[in-house]
Amino acid sequence: MNASMKQVKFVSRLGQIFLQANDIIIIDKNVLKINAVKKLISKNLIYPVQAGEQLKDIKKFPDHMEKIVKLSAKLGGVKVRIVAIGGGSVGDFAGFAASTLKRGVELVHI
Repeated sequence: MNASMKQVKFVSRLGQIFLQANDIIIIDKNVLKINAVKKLISKNLIYPVQAGEQLKDIKKFPDHMEKIVKLSAKLGGVKVRIVAIGGGSVGDFAGFAASTLKRGVELVHI
C-alpha cells in the first residue's frame, strides 16, 4: 500500500469518528498537512505540535499548557475533551496535557 492510499484510509477512518464541538485536537503538524484532515477538523479547536521527543521537554510544557488553557477558555466552561491525532510522542503529550488541564478531561487517541 503506497503513502497516498494510507492517507485515504486514515482520513476515511477519521471521518467515522464523532468529533464534538468541545474537542481540542492536539495534532501532529505532519498529519495536519493532509488537506482532507484539515477539512474534517476545521470546526474544532486545533493545537498543532511538532512530533518527536522534544515535544515532551518539561521546560516547554508550561508554555504549551498556557496556550491550551487559552483554547479551552474559548469553550466557555463546557467540559473539554482532548483528541490526540498523531504518533507516540503526540499521544504522550496529549495524555499528560489532559491529566493536568482539568479534572475529568476526556482523552481520545487516534
